[in-house]
Amino acid sequence: MTERSFFDQVGDAPHEEFAKLCKLMDKIEFKDQKAAFNEPVDVREFLPKEEDDDTFFTYDGSLTTPPLLESVTWIVFQKTMRLSQDQVRKMSPNNCSKGRLTTFLSFF
Repeated sequence: MTERSFFDQVGDAPHEEFAKLCKLMDKIEFKDQKAAFNEPVDVREFLPKEEDDDTFFTYDGSLTTPPLLESVTWIVFQKTMRLSQDQVRKMSPNNCSKGRLTTFLSFF
């Protein structure tokens, strides 16, 4: 399994493609609940642009949730992804009350 990770940087404007994910997170309240995208998501918008510094680091690691299998190659991009304060808040552990899911969706 391969996972891609990004460091985020808080900005004033929301990340347009990430906003589509945030809309879905508002609909998912409990474990195993599902929601479908109503509009296409361009996953390329989550990757560094060709003209940007596309430096990345890899390491062997594990899943971050049980069963914590050590079968993941993590790819961490050096370039930050700018998110609005509200988008960062949606992903924060403090927003994880009453079984609400705030786990980043793995869509690659």
